Amino acid sequence: MTVTSATGCGKTYLACVLARQACEQHHRVRCFRLGQLLNKMNIGHVYGSYQKKLAQLAKNKLLILDEWGMEKLSARQVDDLFDVMKERYKKTSIIIVSQFPVTEWCKLIGNPTVADA
Repeated sequence: MTVTSATGCGKTYLACVLARQACEQHHRVRCFRLGQLLNKMNIGHVYGSYQKKLAQLAKNKLLILDEWGMEKLSARQVDDLFDVMKERYKKTSIIIVSQFPVTEWCKLIGNPTVADA
């Protein structure tokens, strides 16, 4: 699910309401600013715990990625994001919160093939 709109419209609040509802139904939920998640994944590369971090993320029924597109992604960050999405595909849910419309995401990701996937 994507939630896109201008700053201050309540996108993050809406995602938090959905997260709370999932928690009330006893589902595991994680919420990150996109940059925060990518920093954690980078730390995983440095300390050799990258695969463990991917597995931990996959255990959560809902993953919320807030502030999507606030900064251009490096090639490694794009790969990490692709890995996160691939691990969750058809298994669990993701809510992406962004100020940018989906049509601009290819520019933000920088790799049209990965962005399309």
